Amino acid sequence: MLFDNIRHPLESGTLSALLTAPTWSDRLLGKTQTVELPNRTVWLATGNNLQLNNEIARRTAWIRLDAKVDRPWERTNFRHDNLTGWLQRHRHELVWALLVLVQYWMVQGRPPWEGKPLGSYEAWSSVIGGILRAAGIEGFLANRDELYRRTDAETEEWRAFVSAWWDTHGDAPVRTGNLYELTRQWDLLPSIFAAARDDASERALKTRLGKALGQRRDRRYGDFFIRSLGHDTHHKGALYRLESADSVNDSAERSAPNAQPSADVPQHKPSTPDTIAERAEHAERVFNAKTEKRWGEKKEEETPNNVPQLPHLPQTDTDSADLGAEGERKVSPNVPQNVPQQGPPRCRKCGLPMNVARVSDICGRCKRDG
Repeated sequence: MLFDNIRHPLESGTLSALLTAPTWSDRLLGKTQTVELPNRTVWLATGNNLQLNNEIARRTAWIRLDAKVDRPWERTNFRHDNLTGWLQRHRHELVWALLVLVQYWMVQGRPPWEGKPLGSYEAWSSVIGGILRAAGIEGFLANRDELYRRTDAETEEWRAFVSAWWDTHGDAPVRTGNLYELTRQWDLLPSIFAAARDDASERALKTRLGKALGQRRDRRYGDFFIRSLGHDTHHKGALYRLESADSVNDSAERSAPNAQPSADVPQHKPSTPDTIAERAEHAERVFNAKTEKRWGEKKEEETPNNVPQLPHLPQTDTDSADLGAEGERKVSPNVPQNVPQQGPPRCRKCGLPMNVARVSDICGRCKRDG
C-alpha cells in the first residue's frame, strides 16, 4: 500500500492503530457485515520533507533519497537506465541474494540484533537487525533520532516551548494566560496559533492553548514533564507547572522496593517464632476479653429479675382463671421465680407450646378435656 507524494502532514489515529495491529476488524463498505483479516500489508509513504505526527513517526523506518540536483527527474548516467525493466529481468537473482543473507544468519545461530528495538516491532527489529549484522551491514535504524527531529515538527515545537517556559518561570505554578504571553513574545507553537492569530480573539487563542496543554499533561518534552495543578479559584483559570525529569527519577529511586530505608521511619521486622507466639497470645487475650464482655452484656439482658409478665389480655377463657384482678399471673410459692424460660412454655401433657405461662403447666385445652 503506497501513499505517494504526500504534501500535507500525515496524521491518523486509524492508520497508527493499523500499522501495529496483527489483525484488523472493520465493517464492509455498503454492508452491515464485519470481517476480521490478517494485517500483512507493507505500508509505504513518499513525499518531499514529510511531516509526521509523533504516533506515525514512532512507527516509521526512514529511507531518505537525496539526488543532490535541482531537477531529479532530469538525471542521467544511472547504473541501470531502465530500472523497472532491469528488476523484472533480474528478480530471481535479487531474491536469491536475500535468501542467502537469511540462510547465513541461520547458520550463525540466528544471533539477535543488540540495538534498541523499534517500539511495537521488537520481533521484526531483532530478526532484520540480526540478518544485517551477521552480513556485516551496519546502521540499521540508526537514523531514528534524525527522523524524529525532521518529521515530528509538533514535538520539536513543544520542546522549544517547554524550554522557554522553564527559563522564564522555572517550576513555579503558571496560568494559561502567562504561557500565552510567552508564546506571543517568542513566536512559539506556530502550528497552534499560525492559522488563527489574525482571525481569532485573544480569549479564543488562550482557550486553544489551554486545550493543547490539557491534552499534553504528564507528557515529557526534553528534560521536563508538564503537570496539571487543577484550577486557580482566585483567577478562575487552569494552573500548570514543569517538573524536572531528574526529580522524577530521584523520587522513583527513593520509592523503589530495594531502596535503602530511612532511619527515621519504623521498618517492619520479619516474623520469628517468638514474635508469632507473642502475637497469638495477644490475639487470644483480646478475643477472650471481648467474648466475656459480650456474654456478660447478653446475660444481663436475657436474665430478668422477675418472671416475665403475661400479656395484658388473656387469649382463652381458660387462661383467665390464672389471672388476678390486675392481670398478673398467680404463682405458687414452691415454683422458682428467677429461672428464665427457654423459649415458649409447653404443656406438660400434650407438649404443645402455650400462649401464656401457666402455673399448672397444662394448657387450657387439656384442662377442658380432663
